[in-house]
Amino acid sequence: MTPWAASVTDPDARLRACVGGRTDPAHPCTRTDTADDRRRQAMKIRDLHDEFTADRAAAERAYYGKYFTLEGISVRTGESQYGTPVVEVSDVDGGPHIATFVLPFDHRIKESFRLVRGVPLGVTVTVKGECRVFSEDGTVLVIKDCELLTP
Repeated sequence: MTPWAASVTDPDARLRACVGGRTDPAHPCTRTDTADDRRRQAMKIRDLHDEFTADRAAAERAYYGKYFTLEGISVRTGESQYGTPVVEVSDVDGGPHIATFVLPFDHRIKESFRLVRGVPLGVTVTVKGECRVFSEDGTVLVIKDCELLTP
């Protein structure tokens, strides 16, 4: 389990070796802020995607079903193939789609579509949502029940 994920269940966990053995001081696994700080701060979508790419099984155990604040750059907004309101994001402007932020589609669906329509392309999008799926081909994360924090 990575320290980022460990901090969700173990508030005292800080400097554990993460998937891939990173030692970069800016990486969430080696930062010295508190677990509560990390839950409030936005994790870059590329960092989460890289965790799944490096060791899918470990990342699934660490992240599935947990809520995180995440950010990425919008590359497409609108309706998914399932009729849900989504913001598709990359880690760079115009880059490949690496995650889908799915907004609520229950009784709040109209409001979610209104919010999605207001997200311009190429801007940083920050959401708080539940990590739910990593595609079978290992290219796209799906984050559901997203609360749009920015823009």
